[in-house]
Amino acid sequence: MANNSKPRRLRDILWRDSSGGNVAQVHLMRISYFDPVALCLLFLLLTGVSRIWGIDPATVATPVTPPTAEANAAIILKAQEQARNAEVQGNIPVLIQSLTDEADAQLRAHEFDQAEKLRLRVLHLQEEHAGKQSLAVSDALLSLGWFYNNLGHYEQAQTAFDRCMEIRQQLLGPETAQVAEVLNALGSLEENRNNLSLAEAFYQQAIAIREKVLGVENPDTATTWNNLATLYWIMGDYASAQKLFTQALAVREKVLGPKSLAVAATLNNLALLDSSLGDYDEAHDYFQRALTIREARLPADHPTIIKTLSQLGLVYVREGDDARAEPLLVRAVQMQEKTYPADDPDVARSMMQLGLLYDRQKLYDKAEPLLVRSLEIRKRTLGMEHPEYAASLEALAQHEHEQGRLQEALPLYVQALKIDQEALGDNHPDTLQIAADLAYLNLELGKRDDATKLAGDVADAQQKALNGVFTFTAERQRMDFAKTIEPCDLPAALGDADLLAQMILRTKGVVLDSLLEDEAVARAVRDPDVRDLMEKQRLLSARLLRAQEDSSGADFSNSPQAIADRKKMEQDEQQLEASLAEKGIGSGRTRRALATDVSDVRGALPEDAALIEYVAYNRYTGKLGYEPAYGAVILTRDSPTRWVELGPAAAIDAEVRTDQKYMRKRVREAALTGVLTGLYHSLCAPVAAALPPGIHRLILSPDGNLNFVSFATLLDAKDNFFGEDFDLNYVSSGRDLLERFPAVSKNMNKQRKLVVFANPAYGRLPGVDGRGVSKMAVGEDDLLALLPGTGREASFLQEEGRANGMEVQIYQGVDASKANLAKQDSPDVLHLATHGLYLSPDDVPNLPPGPDGAKVPAGEGMSRSLLALAGASVTLQDWKKGFFPPPDNDGLLTAQDVANLNLDHTWLVVLSACDTGGGEAQAGEGVLGLRRGFAEAGAQNLLMTLWPVEDSGTADLMRAFYREALRSGDAPGALARVQRASLVDVRKKLGLSEAVRQAGPFILSY
Repeated sequence: MANNSKPRRLRDILWRDSSGGNVAQVHLMRISYFDPVALCLLFLLLTGVSRIWGIDPATVATPVTPPTAEANAAIILKAQEQARNAEVQGNIPVLIQSLTDEADAQLRAHEFDQAEKLRLRVLHLQEEHAGKQSLAVSDALLSLGWFYNNLGHYEQAQTAFDRCMEIRQQLLGPETAQVAEVLNALGSLEENRNNLSLAEAFYQQAIAIREKVLGVENPDTATTWNNLATLYWIMGDYASAQKLFTQALAVREKVLGPKSLAVAATLNNLALLDSSLGDYDEAHDYFQRALTIREARLPADHPTIIKTLSQLGLVYVREGDDARAEPLLVRAVQMQEKTYPADDPDVARSMMQLGLLYDRQKLYDKAEPLLVRSLEIRKRTLGMEHPEYAASLEALAQHEHEQGRLQEALPLYVQALKIDQEALGDNHPDTLQIAADLAYLNLELGKRDDATKLAGDVADAQQKALNGVFTFTAERQRMDFAKTIEPCDLPAALGDADLLAQMILRTKGVVLDSLLEDEAVARAVRDPDVRDLMEKQRLLSARLLRAQEDSSGADFSNSPQAIADRKKMEQDEQQLEASLAEKGIGSGRTRRALATDVSDVRGALPEDAALIEYVAYNRYTGKLGYEPAYGAVILTRDSPTRWVELGPAAAIDAEVRTDQKYMRKRVREAALTGVLTGLYHSLCAPVAAALPPGIHRLILSPDGNLNFVSFATLLDAKDNFFGEDFDLNYVSSGRDLLERFPAVSKNMNKQRKLVVFANPAYGRLPGVDGRGVSKMAVGEDDLLALLPGTGREASFLQEEGRANGMEVQIYQGVDASKANLAKQDSPDVLHLATHGLYLSPDDVPNLPPGPDGAKVPAGEGMSRSLLALAGASVTLQDWKKGFFPPPDNDGLLTAQDVANLNLDHTWLVVLSACDTGGGEAQAGEGVLGLRRGFAEAGAQNLLMTLWPVEDSGTADLMRAFYREALRSGDAPGALARVQRASLVDVRKKLGLSEAVRQAGPFILSY
């Protein structure tokens, strides 16, 4: 069913191991954050496993399904009979075991009072026969503590754990595996109490002891890593969570085997973590690996299998794939209701997820009973201060909000927000979701000030989240996570132009900038001077930490000498940080893009210029409804920031597609005029109307599919080109007006080298004379037409370069190869006169594998955007047959290959032939294609084309552009002037269609 709702963020549940102790050590009632069905663990334990991870459940040869109610009743009767007999015989060990067996069965039957009495009797028997300070008593206390912890009786759990700790420390010492076992339990207790910082401290203590006593390749050590990773995931510290989960997985695979159920549990955790990061492809892979293990070792209806399928359904919900999500969630609810106790938190969780899915489908009558029952279960089992209870409040608030019952939704949002702020903190993703929804609600209720305050809080936290994730993820994961942030939606709903400007300038293209920053740091670190500065900084930081105590241990932090010494060291540290910053090394606290100040961008604008930041966003339509749309922020040096809504994305994107289609074939002038005029009225007229007086130059930063629009060609109400009305320049982001990275010289007088690649021999692989010539001769099998006109272009460039005192190097024919291009070392100007390709899976069904040997996904725009060099036609033919020649010199330069070129000091790159500006547009991150590749390589200015051009027509415009660019040193201004003159001149001579086709496709981004 179609809907206008964004996929909602749903809370994920991780599997947290409960290390140590015995059968009671299971999260029965307080498993709100974790993936396991607690009963499943309990049933595994009751089949003879005495310690949850001391003897890992994965080692049980034949895990069984839970006993039926009748079978469980029989177990109780048998245990009672054995206990009576043992008591008569005075056999205390058998009596204790029989009481324990009955307690476990009573627990399964939810007879908690009876189970408690039995456990207390076991404790008293151990005290009487083994002694109150014995290890046997400590084991019974630990078991009892887990029992109380799982039931939410935290004070009793605390008492039991504390006494257990006292006994073990007294008998065994403070750093033993048994003490670590109790620390792990205390971590779980504080986690359930939502004392997350204290839980972290207990887990860290347990880890320190286990690593020291048991080693880093012990399953118990891996267990506490897993538990702490889960805690970090709850806290939103994804970097730490990923590191620890990965460590735990490696140890479990090595020690327990790659097919163990413990490995499946950690794989499941990693899947949920990747889902939180927006990396759904990786999450699918981890879920499938976990399912493969579990399905091979467990019955088809086993609770953990049901749970994994439910969580996979949750991933589909996040992706907006309701058709695949619904059957999995329905199945989970139905099977859990048959298998689980009625009040189990997992049942509540699955019900909430299914209810939210029905809400998104507008099936409110089906959703409401599920959401209400979920709330009631969590209230009874988890309490009213727990984040899972807050999740149900939030779900009901959304349910009311979507139906327009705003007053009913308000108190639910407020209560949920208060709980999460206290339990998880202001910056947690769950807290942010509630805050954002409450802001939208306040806006609808006319409480604008409240909405604005919440929007500011959400914006700050979103930036912190980006900064944190970028510290440990690769490019694809950064891209996936950035898509989950949606930083402009709430400010746009408020019409807050200043907040919008800040968020756009800090987050647009932030992934690319973070990669460039990482590369700059990596290059700088290879510098011996930088390494020396970093070592000095490390030593100085250590001295500052030690400055609180002198060598005798006496506190002197407030003495005059200590204050003076500390101030001097702080000054030295600031000087070192400044020196490192000059070399591209920051403090690591905030990504440079995320520290951008709007006032700095204003200051970089010329007085007669305006920055136009186009943005693709979700326009809020009320009742938690959204519509993809475009808008623009207008920033000038002195005037107030302005926000202009441009309209629905569907209509504008359709106009862009028509424009692109018309540029690739000859159409009637009236049809072409209609689309160029339509795009002007959609994208330019509203912006022009909002400009302050005196603006003659527009610096355009497109977003989404607007990256494929040549704004200069659009026709205004007077039938003039938009490029005649204003000087037009392009940037990826307004941040590009600032100096992104130091040490990139724009002085054309230093190296003065021009390198040209032109007229490649597509039908000949370099070094293999004659191969492919007959096969690739012009005809039906020829994939790439030769470009003889680019040879003349190269001759002109040789003359023009030498006239300007530049060294010129030209590669043509078979020498215009991928290998020769890879050898280039930051020439001042790099000119590539060749075909640009953007291949779909239909164009080349068998794409080559990636650098790691893995199959390249169809959606990888950086792998399907190509430049054709010598031998390209031969390789394309081979690709169609499923044969992949060695990539080092195969004639096809992917955008990813381009990113690896050394263009750090290259002032200008010109791609003068066909379709070099194509690729896969992604809102907020530009085009995943050649233009991104050259930006990553370090090129300062990039000239490219948006549609195919004839090489003969290109030559004239290239001559004029180079003369003007080399004369002025202003490449963007040179293109604006030359393109405007060419559009007007060709239109007069040959008409609108030829003018646009010949002079229109060129854009220059800097």
